[in-house]
Order: sequence, then C-alpha cells, then structure tokens
Amino acid sequence: SRAIPKRGHAVILQRRLENAAIRTKITTGFIFMLIILGIVGGMAYVSLARIDTAEGIVTQRSDINNLANDIGLKFTNVRRFAREYAHSGDPDTAMQTETALKDSQAAIDRALAAIHNPARLAKAREIADLQKAYARSFDEMRRAMQEELDVTTRLLNPTGLRLSQRPRRPGRTSRQDGGPVWGDAGGSGKAVRRR
Repeated sequence: SRAIPKRGHAVILQRRLENAAIRTKITTGFIFMLIILGIVGGMAYVSLARIDTAEGIVTQRSDINNLANDIGLKFTNVRRFAREYAHSGDPDTAMQTETALKDSQAAIDRALAAIHNPARLAKAREIADLQKAYARSFDEMRRAMQEELDVTTRLLNPTGLRLSQRPRRPGRTSRQDGGPVWGDAGGSGKAVRRR
C-alpha cells in the first residue's frame, strides 16, 4: 500500500469534485448552504431568547421603578396632609390624610407583590413597616389634638360651653341699638363708655 502524502488527500478530493456529476455538485452545495443557514438560525434563536429574557428583566425593573416612584409620591401626599392637619386641626384634612394613607398602603402592597429580588423585597418591607408606624403616629396626633380641643372648649375657653349656656342679662352686654357698651372714642385709643 502506498502512503499518500497529506497534500495528496486535498488533491484527491479536488479531483473527485471535478469528476463528479453536476447534480452531485449542486446537491453538495445545497447541503453546505443548509448547514450554514442552520448554524446562523440557531445563533439567531439563541440571541432572540437572550433578548427576550433581557426585555423581561428591563420591563420588571421599570415596573418596580414606577412602583417606587408611586410610593414616594403617595407618601409625600400623606406627609403634606398630615402637616396641614397638624397646623389647622381641620377634620377634612384629617380625612384626606386617612385617604392618602390608604393609597400609600395600596401602592406598597402592589410593590410587595411585584418585587422578587430579596434585597429589594426587604427594603419594601421596611418601607411598609415605616408607613404603618407613621399611620400610628398620625392617629396619636389626631387623638391628642381632639383632646386638646375638648379641654380648650370645655374648660379653658372663657366663652366656651359653660358660659354660652348661661342666660344673658339684657342691657349689660349690648346697647339698645345693638352697638357695644364700651368702644373706642374716635380712634384715640382710649376706651370710653357710650350712652
């Protein structure tokens, strides 16, 4: 048996292709094209799968970012209404604060349901605990303000409930024509009794 040099294998393959029929050449070409298309198609499929996974991650992070912004906005409203109530004591503002607290709790609940990352989930739970503590503080403030209002109107206010229930003596607190008994005499700053 003769040893064919390595270069000889390439020559033999080349001669076989030259001697092959045209039909075999075309079939071999199509087979190579199909193999190349299969490789390119597989790479495209893998790339699309990676893009789909990345798109899902981006969408989830975008949703979580929107939820975090929503929580911040809702809690800003809670703080604003609570601050207004602390200054004014208006019951309508207290109701607005209660509504804002419920809205912020709903936003936090949505975030807790959507977050899967353990670190972010722990942060969301911490925010939920802080929101509940803020709600308890607001309730305590509202009770304290109500107690203050009760004490002020019942005990400390000189024109409060006790004095407003006493019968008035006519002629003592006002004149016949409805004017005050005491008044300012022509803007001089001196109190003068009018008759």
